[in-house]
Amino acid sequence: MKTAITKFLISLSVLFGLTVVCFAPIDRSLLAILLGVIVLVAFPSTILLAIDAGRSIREERPSQRGLKILGTILALPQGVLGVSLMAFGLIYPYFGIASILHESSNGVFPFIPILRTIGALAMLGIGYFYLRALRSSKG
Repeated sequence: MKTAITKFLISLSVLFGLTVVCFAPIDRSLLAILLGVIVLVAFPSTILLAIDAGRSIREERPSQRGLKILGTILALPQGVLGVSLMAFGLIYPYFGIASILHESSNGVFPFIPILRTIGALAMLGIGYFYLRALRSSKG
């Protein structure tokens, strides 16, 4: 549990530091690179490490009230991610199937829409996994 919390705090510190640097008067191209690093690396890794830290806290079932509250707070990203993935996995296939039918009627093999639809269905399963893991770790 201690290593998961330490990793999360380090990642959160890096995210905070990069965000603060973005507000400094720096070159626009460096700002674009920093924003790319924040969006593509720092923010997603912080979310995933928060999920891991929350899961490890809830699995250990600490006696301290502060750690219980922290475990509950860190369950929020896992719940939001699970619901978001499930919503995308439920909604996108309708658009994907329409795109598949449209491209098929034009005589083009709908390779990309098929891949997107399969990816959306996979996200549905991953979202369900996140929510099921959240429920079982609270119980």
